[in-house]
Amino acid sequence: MWIGSGVLGAVLLLVIGLLVNGANTKYDSYFGTSALRKYARPFYPDMTSCKASTLAQVTGATCTFKTGEEVNLVELKDGISMATWRSALVQAIGADNVDQGRWRGGELWTLDADGDPGLYWDVEDDRIAGVAVLENGTDEALRSWWSDHFGR
Repeated sequence: MWIGSGVLGAVLLLVIGLLVNGANTKYDSYFGTSALRKYARPFYPDMTSCKASTLAQVTGATCTFKTGEEVNLVELKDGISMATWRSALVQAIGADNVDQGRWRGGELWTLDADGDPGLYWDVEDDRIAGVAVLENGTDEALRSWWSDHFGR
């Protein structure tokens, strides 16, 4: 008897479906909007943990990746312009700690996060922003990791 037929097959498909769905939604509760969940979901398999967090008064999630990076992702609420958000973030971080630049999605900045390398990026069209920090890492390692994950 083929394993895919009958009750055993139905149970197997149900279990596989639950495992796949659970893996795809593991951290959903930390991302408050469907756009932010959609943005973050491809990275769930690379994450080890998430917690609710706030970045410059915007609520989101901070997640730790298997390779040690800590990433805070947020979606800007309606009524907050990207320019206002960026200005507030530069003030919060300190202008001396930010080297502003651009990428095809929006802004991409190099940050000094208390001596550790950091990157800020935003996706203008989706109103999503992120900050990644690699404790005891290098700017080059963080930039390469970001390019592989978020910079596509």
